[in-house]
Amino acid sequence: MKINPDIFRSYDVRGIYPTDINEETVFLIAKAYVKRFNVKKVVVAGDVRTSTPSLKSSMTKGLLEAGASVIDIGIVTTDMMLFSVGHLETDGGIIISASHNPREYNGMKIVLKGAMPVSSVNKLFELRDMLIDGNDLETGLPPGKTEFLNIIPAYVSHVRNFIDFSSLKSFNIVANPSFGMAGVVVQEVLKGAPIIFHFLNEIPNGEFPKGPPNPLLPENQGETSQLVRNLKANLGVAWDGDADRCFFFDENGEFIPPYYMSALFSEIFLSGSKPGNNKKILHDTRLTWVIEDTVKKNGGIPIMSKAGYTFIKERMRKEEIVFGSETSGHYFFRENYYSDNGMIPFLLMLEEMSITDKKPSELIAPFKAGSFISGEINFETTDVKNLVKKVTDFYRNQGGVVLDVDGVSFEFDDWRFNIRGAANEPLIRLNIESRDKKILEDKISEITKLLS
Repeated sequence: MKINPDIFRSYDVRGIYPTDINEETVFLIAKAYVKRFNVKKVVVAGDVRTSTPSLKSSMTKGLLEAGASVIDIGIVTTDMMLFSVGHLETDGGIIISASHNPREYNGMKIVLKGAMPVSSVNKLFELRDMLIDGNDLETGLPPGKTEFLNIIPAYVSHVRNFIDFSSLKSFNIVANPSFGMAGVVVQEVLKGAPIIFHFLNEIPNGEFPKGPPNPLLPENQGETSQLVRNLKANLGVAWDGDADRCFFFDENGEFIPPYYMSALFSEIFLSGSKPGNNKKILHDTRLTWVIEDTVKKNGGIPIMSKAGYTFIKERMRKEEIVFGSETSGHYFFRENYYSDNGMIPFLLMLEEMSITDKKPSELIAPFKAGSFISGEINFETTDVKNLVKKVTDFYRNQGGVVLDVDGVSFEFDDWRFNIRGAANEPLIRLNIESRDKKILEDKISEITKLLS
């Protein structure tokens, strides 16, 4: 079988079904995974996409034929698969999922023991090359066995351990699972709490009838924001398709950028109310000032990392960092096998609102004060390398601090920016922050002209 090498991305396998990725593809990848990593017991799972059941069945067949035994946890969220690998102490896990991509996509997120990701940084491309080169995938082992497991009770207990569940007060919450599994899971997680949910897009639907299940897209934020205002709800929350990211809306329906949520969570983990005494907090390079200031103010040590969950998890493990985040809405927790999770941030927010008696806007206000951000601006181009160089050459001699990590970051007295090429798309990604709104607007215009 001819394999499309482009489905092997930086952090996962992903492509359009069935032209790029199909039942035979995942069957072969599963066999290669067993042979390359010598895994004996593997967690398997899937998201709600309509192609998932068939792909999951073929993947499982490949694992079993190669000699691995399987623990099938069913249709769940990605963070439940990651938790299961750590909690059950298996050799690895695979979920059939294309995260927040459009409905025609599907893919595989693959991890090893301890929920460590298999990525282009550490061996994913070796699986690709094994298939392209036609390597013998037979292991000579007897077929594995399948066990079916309801992981929800253990998962619920685990995420609840991050807060004092008894402290939660009564709130009206607008919740938008984006047709994924988050709606099912969150009701189990908060069973018994005085939370009143008002759902949008609650029923799992792998057709994703309202478009890509990605709440970070401005066009996907309107209905959640509007319902918060209409109902005068206390908080809005939305998850992406596989529910490993969650996003917040304040009581006025205003979307809260993950950057400011990261600062709030950093403060919470440095307050002494959470497990562990490591004062290190990790963040990516895209936006930094607010997080760094918050961490230092609270006696912590900010650690900057290249974006991408492989880099983040490896750095967090190496230094036992208690909390890490990306401005894309991924939140990583040491006590969660250093993995990202979409339910723990929601619980932390509910707990913080309960114990402080503050509204979401009041909790976020200190971090937004004097901070102005562009949001991530994407520029389509077929000449990523030269255009990034054009921008960096323009600013290198202007007296700022230059950091060549994850693209290039420039830092001046009253503004900074990060520019980088996208990992898997012909895009340049730009993030700018400033202490002055007018400067932010001027610099957006200035760099946009350079990129035009």
